[in-house]
Amino acid sequence: LRTPIAIMQTRIEGLPDGPERQRLMEDVARLGETTEQLLAVERNDQVHDRWETVDLVEIARTVVADLAPLALSAGYDIAFDTRIARYEMQGNPFALPRAVSNIVRNAIDHGGNRGMIHVSVLANGEIAVSDEGQGIAEDQQERIFEPFYRVTPRSTGAGLGLSLVKQIVADHNGRVLLESSAFGSTFRLCF
Repeated sequence: LRTPIAIMQTRIEGLPDGPERQRLMEDVARLGETTEQLLAVERNDQVHDRWETVDLVEIARTVVADLAPLALSAGYDIAFDTRIARYEMQGNPFALPRAVSNIVRNAIDHGGNRGMIHVSVLANGEIAVSDEGQGIAEDQQERIFEPFYRVTPRSTGAGLGLSLVKQIVADHNGRVLLESSAFGSTFRLCF
């Protein structure tokens, strides 16, 4: 899947500048992101044997550092805090960062392009990601974890990010909790 997308992107980049080229570049980027999400779902199904000691504080800190430029350019402030120096557990060193990253990206994509995104690690190892967006309607709060479900049908995502988060956390004998109101949402990854 990556090769035809790369070929298409190269061909589009060769087109003259203009609004049509820009739209095509956005479409191919969205196609690439969907492909990466599908590959992440497949990889997660295949890597159950890859377990080692991981530090949830370091994972969350790294995700925030990596995504801070994206959050800032989208109009947010972003903060990280922890009440503990380390929280070690046995886990998949590739899947856990993906889960935290998907939650933070979800806040960036759906938080209303304003306010604060706050990521924290609590003493019990729980990772909480909060935004100040419009929240998620109560009747959709369970459905957002279904594969391919999107709150906004016309959104650019494929509806796989939160499904993958739930799967990764469950693979680590954890659960995802959601608190949401008209003033924002908080996702809690509990291990």
